Amino acid sequence: MENIVSLLNLNKMISKQHNHESDVLYMLQNATLGEDFQSFISVKRSGRVKTRELRSSMVVAAESRAYEIAALLTLAFLYQNKLGGTCGLVEQLHRRRKSIAMLELEGGGFAFQSGGEFGQMILNERYNIRMSRAELKKLLYQRKFSGLTNVLLRQRQNLGKSLRNAVTQSALMLADSVHAVNPSSQLLGSVTAIELLLADLGDSYEKIKGRLSALVGRDLVDRYDAEMVFQTRHHFVHKGERLKARIVALRAIALALLGLLNYADTAPAFSTKSDFLHYLDFISSADRLSKKWNSDEKIAFSFLVKHKRQKHKFAFV
Repeated sequence: MENIVSLLNLNKMISKQHNHESDVLYMLQNATLGEDFQSFISVKRSGRVKTRELRSSMVVAAESRAYEIAALLTLAFLYQNKLGGTCGLVEQLHRRRKSIAMLELEGGGFAFQSGGEFGQMILNERYNIRMSRAELKKLLYQRKFSGLTNVLLRQRQNLGKSLRNAVTQSALMLADSVHAVNPSSQLLGSVTAIELLLADLGDSYEKIKGRLSALVGRDLVDRYDAEMVFQTRHHFVHKGERLKARIVALRAIALALLGLLNYADTAPAFSTKSDFLHYLDFISSADRLSKKWNSDEKIAFSFLVKHKRQKHKFAFV
């Protein structure tokens, strides 16, 4: 942060009798009002901002970019953490904190719990991870993550707009749901992340599940019990039934992350999201019929498959 503030050259441009850069640095370091964490992402943009126009298009674009990068980091750290811990921007880590005060009226006892048990986040500043830029790039450009990294960091400039939007919005939604403090919100956000990838207007959940199976493979859909995930989400939304088992939320997160990683890997083979969905419908239908095919027919079909189902395994579930 000191290096970034020094780029302003305030101590050279303004009166040298005072350390103006130190003032700016203090303001940034204390902007979170004494919270345990300081979580910042620096985004560089060029343009003009009028004095009374704090929400200019340039500021909005920079803010959106910061959240895209934060989403990528959230999912990358979640992927490899056995306890489901991850990272995020300061408002994601603190505005979702759940606090409970318990008072024993008869005996006069009391207890206070802060943080809650469901938030997928770093627990204490002692667990901070320090990584160099080179180490961070090595993490993000691993084979298992390179497809998603290339989309969110915009290395694939030729990717169709509808496909890029689907990957970006799904990653943002999934990262947001990961930071939720209760399993029902995690479930709802994770299924929405899947819908952003695999749904079109009016599509049924059966069609979406078929596309998910075609994308990641029937074995992984069964391993993470997609049927239970979608059914539980339906009961929560339409019947108000509260989610009691946290494992269902974790499986929903796993399914969404599986779909997102495979989707980002395969998307460059198509021009539009619509083309991709038609392809997945074709693969889904073929998977159902393949049990009746002979070996020659199965070999012929394999030449039409445009994607490889990556068998990701997550430590948190």
